[in-house]
Amino acid sequence: MSAVKWVVKNILEFEQNLEADNKARVKAAQTSTKVEGFQLMKALKSEIRAGAPGSVQFSPLTEIAKRTGRRPGRKPLSRLAIPIR
Repeated sequence: MSAVKWVVKNILEFEQNLEADNKARVKAAQTSTKVEGFQLMKALKSEIRAGAPGSVQFSPLTEIAKRTGRRPGRKPLSRLAIPIR
């Protein structure tokens, strides 16, 4: 009779360990996805601010845009980086 109790106890412990490991796996996947998304967002923002997202340069500002802009040497569409989240 004690062997049956041991097997049942062992199965219950195994199921608990399996559920805990599954929760840890799901949490690790969620965390890694968030971290990678944050890193990609930062990279895209910095590329847009530099005027070259995806290593492709934006067209340069026209002379009119250069003269009416608030600051010299600004990059085209640099404000586009603000709403990226």
